[in-house]
Amino acid sequence: MFWAKGAEQTGTLFERWNTYSRVRVRELAGKVPFGWGMVRTPEARVDQHYLDIDADAGTIITRYDGDIGKLAYLKDDVINAAYLVQPAADVAVVGVGGGRDILSGLLFGASRIRGIEINPAIFEVLTEKFADFSGHLDRQPGVSLVNAEARSYINHSPERYDLVQISLIDTWAATAAGGLTLTENRLYTVEAWDDFYRALKPGGLLSVSRWYDAEKHRGELYRLIAIAASALQRKGVSAGELRHHVVAVNVGGIVTVITRPDAFNDAEWQGARERLQAQGFKILLGPDVTFDTVTSTLLSDKADQAFFDSLPENIAASTDDNPFFFYTSRFSDFVSTHGWEIMSNNAAIGITGLLIIVALCACGYYIVLPFLRLARRMPMATLTPPVAYFSAIGMGFMLIEISQMQRLMVFLGHPVYGLSVVLFTILLFSGIGSATVGADTSSRSRVTAFRIAALFTTLVVAGLLTPLITTWARSLSTDMRILVSVLLLAPPAFCMGMMFPLGLGVWRRHHELLPFFWSTNGITSMLASVLGMALSIQFGIAKTYALGVCSYAVCAIVIVASRRVQSIDMSAAKAAVSPGACIAEKDGGGHISEGKSEYRVFGEARRQWRERRS
Repeated sequence: MFWAKGAEQTGTLFERWNTYSRVRVRELAGKVPFGWGMVRTPEARVDQHYLDIDADAGTIITRYDGDIGKLAYLKDDVINAAYLVQPAADVAVVGVGGGRDILSGLLFGASRIRGIEINPAIFEVLTEKFADFSGHLDRQPGVSLVNAEARSYINHSPERYDLVQISLIDTWAATAAGGLTLTENRLYTVEAWDDFYRALKPGGLLSVSRWYDAEKHRGELYRLIAIAASALQRKGVSAGELRHHVVAVNVGGIVTVITRPDAFNDAEWQGARERLQAQGFKILLGPDVTFDTVTSTLLSDKADQAFFDSLPENIAASTDDNPFFFYTSRFSDFVSTHGWEIMSNNAAIGITGLLIIVALCACGYYIVLPFLRLARRMPMATLTPPVAYFSAIGMGFMLIEISQMQRLMVFLGHPVYGLSVVLFTILLFSGIGSATVGADTSSRSRVTAFRIAALFTTLVVAGLLTPLITTWARSLSTDMRILVSVLLLAPPAFCMGMMFPLGLGVWRRHHELLPFFWSTNGITSMLASVLGMALSIQFGIAKTYALGVCSYAVCAIVIVASRRVQSIDMSAAKAAVSPGACIAEKDGGGHISEGKSEYRVFGEARRQWRERRS
């Protein structure tokens, strides 16, 4: 017995840890079939196991002996409403879990079912460890299971479907533990639905089920409608016709939004409406059914930015540039009383806000206070430029890294790939770039200018090309997408790596301050790693990347201005030194050390000239 996420963990039948999650299977107490949105309590009794992911998200493994009639209760679950809208022969189930949606497809007579599951531990549970218990679903006629990421698989597969079903796919790992875990978010974007629509046969349906609370939490319903409206308009549907393409049904705490690129005609909709009502499902939206003013506006041409800004929650359609579907709170809500009322699945907003506060406190203690102490004994004009430079490097490097990591996690299909590919490539090539900078950079202004120009060229090109190339290459295999990611990351990483040693070369004479410069860079990097997440959620990944580029622009301005000041100082100091002032002296061995004597005389003259100028 142990505790995880505040819950007691007992009765474990199976447990597996991997880079994706912790998966655990336990026996489910009672024989009443478990359901998410059941319109009535089933009379049947079945054996079930409960599979939880990261001690929270759950799915059901049902004992199946080949008698599909025993599972008739699945017709009462609102997540299967799409089968009542129209029959589906070819079905794609995104997120197989314990196999419940596979059983639903068999119950409704689907002749071909493709189950797509990203987590290999869950795939192992269903096809190996509990295969006998679940009836070897992968061996059922017409059923095939694949261990893959759904969007990547669908994009490079020629298969077409009558129904693509996505039922409550989330692990809450992204919300509770790490804002960079974008696997589930990747399914709920306008671009994702565009991918799913392309995988449909003519007249095919996309069915997405999410959590719903009529009194407190409608945010996910609204956002699903917003995504549907944007995706359908991309397919050429006019704003005035959107309502003929969207159906939403509800039972209890679950809502299922069913959309299709082809409009429902009157006969199709009337038949579907009768079947849905006969089953006991509540119809929230349909071609002739309206729900409220928010959904009506979303399915019209009036849903502009002013409309979204006027709402208490952020329900704007999530995109690959801003793929944070679950986060319907705004960061401004973090300091408002109302905000805490809608934080149910927005825990990451609060956690990120607190981390930013902690990071700012660290900046104050480790940067601001030492800066103020140093300012008492040296000119601000001497201290400010290097501190600004190394702070800007820390901010810029991490904002670029975080934004590219978020983009490529969506592109590569899983945060494991995103973390490993992005971090490895950026660290490797930035290290190589750093090694190309020599110890003495004071006399190579042209080389420095070339390095800065190369930096901005690669940053701008990478920023512009990344969304274009990732869209073009989305159907490639994982290996090829990794190669594309490396090619996008390597050039800017190489150039970013040059900036730190360039700064050390410019301000190397302040050797006693180098530890402070290093710590300034590290602390601001830590701040940027948290701030980058917040900025991406609030403004989008592209704007976060642009802010990183702006940080490097600050670096360029500071280093160019500092080199110019140093050049003026050196010229003035040389003018103050008479030609005969550089008198050679002998070192301890009796050898001439003319350069050393010249440096000492020059340094003294420069110091005197600065004193006179001040």
